[in-house]
Amino acid sequence: MFFILGKRVKNDYKIKMKNNLLKLVTTRNAFSREYGTWVIVFLNLLFTPVYLSDFSNEILFFSLSIIFSLAFRFELLDLYSLSFSKEKKAQKLAQAFFYMAIGLVFFIVFLWLTQVYYYLILIPLAFVLLYVNIITRRKKGKKQALLAQLLLTGSIGLIPSLFYYIITQNIDDIFWQVGIINVLYYMNSTIYVRSKTMGTPYDVFAFIFSLFVLVMVLVSVWIGIAEFKILLLFLPTFIKVFDNLILANYKVPLRRIGLYETFHAILFIVLFNALF
Repeated sequence: MFFILGKRVKNDYKIKMKNNLLKLVTTRNAFSREYGTWVIVFLNLLFTPVYLSDFSNEILFFSLSIIFSLAFRFELLDLYSLSFSKEKKAQKLAQAFFYMAIGLVFFIVFLWLTQVYYYLILIPLAFVLLYVNIITRRKKGKKQALLAQLLLTGSIGLIPSLFYYIITQNIDDIFWQVGIINVLYYMNSTIYVRSKTMGTPYDVFAFIFSLFVLVMVLVSVWIGIAEFKILLLFLPTFIKVFDNLILANYKVPLRRIGLYETFHAILFIVLFNALF
C-alpha cells in the first residue's frame, strides 16, 4: 500500500512539475518572450568560453548576473509598455526587483571571485542601456527605433570581449577582433530580421550594411590589420541578405526568423572557432 501511495505521490509531483514548466513557457513572463534577445544574449555568453574552452566560476556567476538582470529588464519594460491593474503592477514590480536582487547577488559573488572592483562601472552602464531601452521601447503597432535596437544589440555583442578580458586579463588583437566581429554580425542580423518582418526599405539597409562590412574587412586586410579569413565569417550573412533582396523578399512570422537566425548564429560561432 505504501508503495502504491508513494508511486501516486511521485506521479502527482511529475504532473505538477510538467504543468509548471508549461506555464513558464506559455504564460507571459520574463523567460517566455523576447526569443531573439534571449538567443543573442546566450550565444554571446557562450562565445568566448567555447572559443577558449574556459568555463570558470567567474564566467558562470557573471553570466547568471546578466541573465537575471535581463529578466529584470523584461519585467520592468512591461510596466511601461502594457496596461495592468494596480495589483498586477505591484506584482510585476516585485518580480522585477526580485530578479534584480538575484542578479546583484551573482554579480557580488563574481566581484568576490575576481577581486577586480572596477567592474562595478558595468552597473551604471547597464542602467544607461536600460534607460535607452525604456525611452525607445516599442509602441503599439510599431517597432522599436532601428538605431536604438542596433545600439542595444551592439552592446550585447561586446560581451565576448569582456569575457575574453576576464579570462585572460589581456587587451590584445583577439580582444578587439572578438568584440568587433560579434558586434558587426549581430547588428547585421538585427537589420536582416527587420527586413524579413517589415520588408522595404530594411531589405536594402540590410544589404548595404552587409556589403559595408565586407568592404571594411577587405580594407582592413589590405592595410594589414586583419586577416583575409575574417571575410569568410561574413559571407554567409551577405549571401542571405542578397538572396532576401533579390529573390525572396516576403514577410514571414517572427518565430521562423528567430529559429533560422539561431542556426545561422551557431554556424557563425562554428566558423569562428574553425578559422581562429
